[in-house]
Amino acid sequence: MYRESEAQTDPYTPNYQVPEGENPEILTIAHLRWGEGLPATFDELETIEVNRERIAFEWALPPTSDEASFSLRKRLMKDQEEREWGKRDNEIKKC
Repeated sequence: MYRESEAQTDPYTPNYQVPEGENPEILTIAHLRWGEGLPATFDELETIEVNRERIAFEWALPPTSDEASFSLRKRLMKDQEEREWGKRDNEIKKC
């Protein structure tokens, strides 16, 4: 009926290997552990969404094949960085 607290263990996480050239989304949250981000709260879910948006943005950037594409890419990345800093400023102001 009762269980000793010493018998509690962390959930099992098997070893894994990622094939070269692949980058599964699950690896972006591999740092989360039971009691350290898991079970996931609203904050962790928000972080996952931000990571998804960042990955989608990076895939949408133009290649650096010529000067015009490079300039556009640089400007888009700068705008994105300014938006991220704005979000961080708002989070700090909320606290």
